[in-house]
Amino acid sequence: MKFCMNLNPLKIGLKVFRLLALDEYFKMSKERVKKEISFLNNLPEPNSDIDRSYNQYLCHNFHLNFFLIFVFNAVALLLFVPTIIWLIAKRSREDNRIVNKSAVFLLPERYYKVLPESLVSEFDNVYSGGFAVHKCLEKEDVGFVWKILKCKPFSFFFIYKLMLKISLYRGIIRKYKPNAIIAASEYSFTSSILTNYCEFVHIEHINVMHGERALEIRASFFRYSRCYVFEPYYIEVFETLRAYKDQFITELPPAFKMHFAFSSQMIDFKYYLTGHRKKELVEIAKNLCRLRSKGFTVKVRPHPLYCTIEIACKYFDKELLEDPYSVSIENSLASTKYVLGVDSTVLLQGYLNEKCVVFDDLVYAHRLTILKSYGYILLCEKKHQNSYLSHFI
Repeated sequence: MKFCMNLNPLKIGLKVFRLLALDEYFKMSKERVKKEISFLNNLPEPNSDIDRSYNQYLCHNFHLNFFLIFVFNAVALLLFVPTIIWLIAKRSREDNRIVNKSAVFLLPERYYKVLPESLVSEFDNVYSGGFAVHKCLEKEDVGFVWKILKCKPFSFFFIYKLMLKISLYRGIIRKYKPNAIIAASEYSFTSSILTNYCEFVHIEHINVMHGERALEIRASFFRYSRCYVFEPYYIEVFETLRAYKDQFITELPPAFKMHFAFSSQMIDFKYYLTGHRKKELVEIAKNLCRLRSKGFTVKVRPHPLYCTIEIACKYFDKELLEDPYSVSIENSLASTKYVLGVDSTVLLQGYLNEKCVVFDDLVYAHRLTILKSYGYILLCEKKHQNSYLSHFI
């Protein structure tokens, strides 16, 4: 009996898709972005939110081989009915958590500072961690999924993932009864249909930009009730990607508005790591040694996910490492003169707070030219004055 209870089709499905979707390293190139934009522009103009989500889904699949797409759809077809039955059976008692005007933010509390101040002030309460609710489906949700299935009858993975997201949103609605759900996922092909679903149940679907964005076709065609972006430049990027035009609001969130206190331990250069290959880390370490030999002080800040302290310890002296868990990003930026890296969001944070940004053109000269072709804001906006590591070595 215990074995049968563990046969949760939802958990099985998520594990299978994560196993199949182990993405290869994102191979950026000028040729690649040209092909992507050409493919994007040749897709038909969407007449509905289903069309928008489906076009974005096709953009997600552009670089996947036919066999993998076939496997995704076959697994989704196999799990579809058991998952619907499971989600209907999982309906729990409704909470009585009702606030005059509330919103639910999908991300955990530590990301709260990416919410624009004007948005937060709109609501009596903004709950965080929306992903933690129990997923479930109501009968009307099954009817909503059926409507999508009739439009795209052979795209089983497309339907399956949308059903999972709708079950998440239904769980949020049952628990919190919010006026709005706030996401940070313009790259998700479910976004437009979820906006349609939210409007179906009379709530707003709001998106907040939480990191760097360029001309990546995964973030194409989306529509939200509102979408907050850091700067007007990003509206141009998203409109090039054929996102719905009448949704954008420009506002810089608190995470990018920092008030630096005086630091007695000022460092000349601080390298902000992102995702790097081994040979790149070896070269970065060598170049930082060259900076030190010229009398500059340096520090390295590992990335909490992509290039952790455990990885960085293999390439850099421990005394050069800054702990990203004990030193806030505000204090980190406050204690450096030059913000050094290649395409970390921290470079944008530094620039917006009047820090000198230095690009690593010694290790990433080719990558920087490619980033420019992808519309990377710090390389494409004329008002951004760039410095390069080669100038200092």
